[in-house]
Amino acid sequence: LLHLSKSKKMELLRRLLLGKDQYLFDNLKDHQKLAFARLVSEVVKADKNVLAKEFEDLPEIPRSYMANSGKLSIDEAIEILKSLNHEKREFICDELVEVMKSDSYSSEEEKAVVRNIISKLN
Repeated sequence: LLHLSKSKKMELLRRLLLGKDQYLFDNLKDHQKLAFARLVSEVVKADKNVLAKEFEDLPEIPRSYMANSGKLSIDEAIEILKSLNHEKREFICDELVEVMKSDSYSSEEEKAVVRNIISKLN
């Protein structure tokens, strides 16, 4: 740690305090956050049962992103996120799987949506 610059130390501290998921989300650009919100929305709505529990383990996503995410198609959202580095794409895939599992039931529709998104992202 001694060899790190002050800015790198602050970045590391922020990441530890916020948690890795929140840190990664916060470091997405606005259009990428909107695309991520669109994918989350698609998974949540896949089984026709939107539950608050499905949002509990996600990073804090401002409501404006969720509200405006419908302006993007799924394919547009995926295209935006395909350009991210491997770590960020992996974070997004992991979050989508967590959303699917969060209500203790994964419908076939949710599984199909998540599989489709992950295959297109990778």
